[in-house]
Parts: sequence; C-alpha cells; structure tokens
Amino acid sequence: MIKRVSIISIVLLVATVVAWYEVSFSSYKSQLKEVISFSKVKYEPIEKKLYPLAVIAEEQQGIRAFAMRSAFFEYGYKENRSGNTAWHLNNTLWLAASYLNFSDREVFYLWCAFLPYEKGRGADLAALHYFNKDIELLTLREYAGLVAVARGPSVFKPGSQKYKDRVDLILSKFRH
Repeated sequence: MIKRVSIISIVLLVATVVAWYEVSFSSYKSQLKEVISFSKVKYEPIEKKLYPLAVIAEEQQGIRAFAMRSAFFEYGYKENRSGNTAWHLNNTLWLAASYLNFSDREVFYLWCAFLPYEKGRGADLAALHYFNKDIELLTLREYAGLVAVARGPSVFKPGSQKYKDRVDLILSKFRH
C-alpha cells in the first residue's frame, strides 16, 4: 500500500513538473530561439573577443543564470506578474530548461541580447552608449568594460573606480 502511494505521488509530481514546463517555458521556446538566431547574426563577429571575457568574469553558469533570468522577465513575467515565490520557482525552471534546450553558445547570444546598460538592453547598444563605437570596433579593454557593466550598470558605470577595478580584474584573469 505504501509503495503504491509513493509511486502515485512520484507520478503526480512528474506530471505536475511536465505541465509546469509546458505552460511556463515551452510556450516561449520559439521566441527564445528567434532571439538567439537574431543575436547570433549580430554578435557572432565579436564572439571570439567577448565570449572568453564573459566566461572569465561571470563563469558559464553565471552567464546562463543571467540570460535565463532576463529572458523569463522579458517573456514570462512582465505581462503576468505574480508573487515572489512564483518568480523564484519559474526562474529555477527556466534555468533548468535551458540546459535541456540551449547550448552554452546559444545562451551567450541571449546574454548579449539582454546585456543591460543605463538606457536599455543589448551589447551593441551598450557599446554605442558607453564608447560611441560599433561593437565590432571596440578594444579588448572596452569589451571587458561591457562585461563589467553587465554585472550592474549603476554600480560599474564607466569612469567610476569600481568600473576600472572590475575591468582590470577581468583583464588580469584573461591574461593569466
């Protein structure tokens, strides 16, 4: 009897998680794939310069967590705001689902698309805003600056000491 109840409980739990996945994540998967495709065209030319710096500064898990949190906010949360518990549970689901659906490179393209700066989102727009240059024309230090800003645009604002220290740290790790 206890064994049967345990099996039924597990089946119900799995069914609940699958239904939650379908409702919360799966319905947005095609939109995320579109963002990835668009971003790949835009950011592939600078990937070899920016990606290693991002991984050094944020680690792959940090890039993935930020990208999926930003994607969930943009697509799943903005219109249907719910409580704190739902926010955290859905972030966890989206992060877990990202490992099943997207490669590290695809997640990097999402990260670029959602990279924050003072006026909005997007690595290309941040490059124009902070450095007055197209993203393809940035120096290594400026790429490191974009990565630094991604951590927190108001905290790591270009010109501030925290920004300079963070960029120096990223470049130091990159060179070693």
